[in-house]
Amino acid sequence: FMMVTNGLNHYFCQMDYEQEKYNFLQDLPEYTSPK
Repeated sequence: FMMVTNGLNHYFCQMDYEQEKYNFLQDLPEYTSPK
């Protein structure tokens, strides 16, 4: 994931390295810690 911010606006992207692109997300997915 990548987050870009200017302090007022925040943008979240999910990186797709295979297709060399990124997809904008409305929110970050919920984090679950590994067990």
